[in-house]
Amino acid sequence: MQVKELVQGITFYLTGVLTQFESQLVSHEFLSNRRETSYRHLAKLMGQYDWKYAVNQQLFDKLEAQTEQFFNEHYRSHRSCAACNALADSTNSKQANCSRDNKLKGKCALS
Repeated sequence: MQVKELVQGITFYLTGVLTQFESQLVSHEFLSNRRETSYRHLAKLMGQYDWKYAVNQQLFDKLEAQTEQFFNEHYRSHRSCAACNALADSTNSKQANCSRDNKLKGKCALS
């Protein structure tokens, strides 16, 4: 039962966070640093349960680094405009050469 409640709580929390950040319902002046605030609230939610390790900012930093490393090692080639275009069956060569880094810098034809 605790696992189901935790999963539901995390899902509700993340859905609310993503909705807020996308819709900007709350003015920026009332929001603090997104990353630290999100992890602090998630730690409070998860802190209701007994864990082998302390649920804190350091744990989230470690998990974030491990997740990024995993995706970079196994899925980096999928994280590009070219991969997206291939999925969309695009034939535009300008877009097919666009990298994820260019998209992040605002230079991607798809942005």
